[in-house]
Amino acid sequence: MTAIAIHSVRTGKGMPFEPVGVWVIDGEQAAPFYPHQHEQYRDRGWKAIVERPMESAEHWIGYKASTSPSWQLYEPKTPLFDIGEPDAESVYEEVRGQFEAQMARPASVASPDGTLRVTGLAIESADPAPGNWGSSRFAIAQSWWIASELVRRHPELMVYEMHPGGGQYDVLCVATPDQFTPDPRIVAPRVMLNRAGTIQIHRGGQSEIVASWISVLEAAGPHELVKDIEARAGWGSPSSSPSTTERAIGYRFFAAALAMLVNDRRPWDVRSESLDSSEWGLSRAGLIGEFADVDSELAGTPRLGIHGEPYSHYWALRRGAETVAVVSMEGYLYRPGVEPRALMDAYLKSDKRLLAMTTDLLRKWL
Repeated sequence: MTAIAIHSVRTGKGMPFEPVGVWVIDGEQAAPFYPHQHEQYRDRGWKAIVERPMESAEHWIGYKASTSPSWQLYEPKTPLFDIGEPDAESVYEEVRGQFEAQMARPASVASPDGTLRVTGLAIESADPAPGNWGSSRFAIAQSWWIASELVRRHPELMVYEMHPGGGQYDVLCVATPDQFTPDPRIVAPRVMLNRAGTIQIHRGGQSEIVASWISVLEAAGPHELVKDIEARAGWGSPSSSPSTTERAIGYRFFAAALAMLVNDRRPWDVRSESLDSSEWGLSRAGLIGEFADVDSELAGTPRLGIHGEPYSHYWALRRGAETVAVVSMEGYLYRPGVEPRALMDAYLKSDKRLLAMTTDLLRKWL
């Protein structure tokens, strides 16, 4: 069955999403149309459609249309079987005209929810909070709790932040370190906690949606989801919880901090110093520049062979636009004007009470 997808982007800071291209997808064939003025977005669309984790292009575009503001499925007024072979250029002219007509109207006709509507296409009128890809504070906090529990129960795992689809997704990925190396021959489960989408498990070209964030928030308890993820990934449930490791204690510290501060007047978040996007490649996020102790230790950071080293070993705990602390994958806490501290020492000093340790370390902000 033929699917027609509209590719929309923000062409400037603070601008709404606007249609820049059209893709006609039939089976495994995908044909794009971009006018000359938007030709620069063709590669972004190509990466998003062709570099997909699912075998079926039609299945993939349906998923993207339900999770990303950059992609929408076109619904013609007349069924496709009545109008014959779809023409991508004609579709583009139609939706582009509708967009420009909507933008020309007075602001007072905008929808009550603050979005602009063009034949079912939701065109956002404001940027999400900077640096969080539009993810909700609840999804961010709960994603860290799930990730920390998985690593606590399976110490061989690690957490890695990524933004596939050209930066469209906000994923906290949990897997073994070999899944974040350049070697494409290694295929093992990845738990993809997409804070702007759904919880998924990927294995090679296959993917499985486990849960939505709404279902996570509505669940009677959180532990069943962790066990479900373990079962689907093939990791199994440990008969008894292993001792907390230096790596796990850092993730657990983040989960506790975000849970405690989820309703603070300023948004709290945790972000990697390594910015990984499938479109833009790897770069530094620039979140830890004021932490001299971290800069002095970067060269000596142990290497695992993963992407973005050594910066992917360091995470920034953020309060709004401020980095209040940095934690390394090796379990060290860095704060301005304070000697670096091993989180494991703080954990043992608190008699292995995570909330007591977190409260002590973040007392200034509580």
